[in-house]
Amino acid sequence: MNRSNKNYPLSERKADSVVRWSFRQSTFLWLPIVIILSIIFVTALVLPLNQSDYVNFQKSEFLSINRFLMSDSDFWLNITQLGDAMILFPLLSLLIPKYPQIWAALFGAVPVSALLSIGGKNLFDVPRPAAVLDHNLFNIMGDTLTAYNSLPSGHTITVFTAATVVLGVLFPLPNKKQHFIWLAIGSLLAFFVALSRVAVGAHWPLDVALGSVLGYLGGLSGIILTQRYQRWWQWMASPKYQFILSLQVFLFVIAIVYNLSDPDYSKMIILWIAAVIGALMSLYLFLRPTTK
Repeated sequence: MNRSNKNYPLSERKADSVVRWSFRQSTFLWLPIVIILSIIFVTALVLPLNQSDYVNFQKSEFLSINRFLMSDSDFWLNITQLGDAMILFPLLSLLIPKYPQIWAALFGAVPVSALLSIGGKNLFDVPRPAAVLDHNLFNIMGDTLTAYNSLPSGHTITVFTAATVVLGVLFPLPNKKQHFIWLAIGSLLAFFVALSRVAVGAHWPLDVALGSVLGYLGGLSGIILTQRYQRWWQWMASPKYQFILSLQVFLFVIAIVYNLSDPDYSKMIILWIAAVIGALMSLYLFLRPTTK
């Protein structure tokens, strides 16, 4: 977009100023390629010709990880909720005022991420651990999931999509120590959320491995869409449209409050944190001055 400021409306210049990086030059695009190809290669080697092969290949690893992490159920039950967009998006709404393109990229990534998640689950039709294993052999935290939709892990796709968007937008060309520290923190958090799906007994290890790859690809789709086609989201950078963003965040808060009526969910501190942050951000965006 090479337009002179003279012929470029002020409102669009403001919106365009929040995207100053070039995705084509982003090291965030090519650095993980080796890791991704490695995971895809390993997954392809063990991708089952039948469901029993898939389960038997990783049964012992699943049981070992699950038993090792069973000591702190409250921690894992809260961490695993970060893979739910209903919880994660209100927390990320803190970034809207300064980085509206992150919010746009998150929604831009939804179509690809959802397609990979839903399509994969329907294609592979892999049973959840609780559907094929004796429940006395491993620890189940939260709901007992017995459907045949284990591969890939939807929660893992969600959190890796979000992590890719946030880190890719904030640090596309990391060249400082603090950049790499934040990249490590974000990646580690996403890893823990993925690991939590095994800890709570909801997924096999390879479910989350594939989910992390698909989530990364979904996140890239949102970044590319936001960077290459800016007009569809530029209104987010204008204060006079903040009430729309306020409404979006508030809808997530309503969904959380509805779930808090369930006694099991009401015990999870992460839901309360997300609800409070989302409500405050929704109010802030609604009351923020419409002119600068």
